[in-house]
Amino acid sequence: MLKKVNDQLIENALKSIDYELYIENLKSILTHKAKTVKANSDYEKNGKLARFALGRGYEYGDISKVLPDIEEQY
Repeated sequence: MLKKVNDQLIENALKSIDYELYIENLKSILTHKAKTVKANSDYEKNGKLARFALGRGYEYGDISKVLPDIEEQY
């Protein structure tokens, strides 16, 4: 409530998000980022990618669903 945005406005905005497009965007940014991330193991790389996506506002549950698909590409 720091910005004093009406809760109803927030709910309506969240409901209007197309989930499939949301997941496709997440896959896209993770695929692009995976090309530049340097790590010693897949575990470390996944951690870095997850933190990157969390910083972009994506939810951890969605990130953990997408990471195995991205991992196949590197």
